[in-house]
Amino acid sequence: MEINVIGKPIKECRLLAKLTQKELAAKVGVSHAAISFWENGVNIPNVEDCWKMADALHVSIDELIGRTSCLSFPHSVFVAPCTLKAI
Repeated sequence: MEINVIGKPIKECRLLAKLTQKELAAKVGVSHAAISFWENGVNIPNVEDCWKMADALHVSIDELIGRTSCLSFPHSVFVAPCTLKAI
């Protein structure tokens, strides 16, 4: 089993969005080192950071984590994220 199953699609989606690690980090609210660690399989992002990355990259969570390819859907189509409310 490949260890870096999440990092590769994160990098693929970031490159397709033509963002640097620093630019994506600024959009997500993390350091560029965090993006590098995620892409290189040093550690994995938490769920909230995945949501923020998916929104910043205009992809679904499935695309971001590699369940489907970033090339599966046109990037011009963006569905606004749902708003979660605490109950």
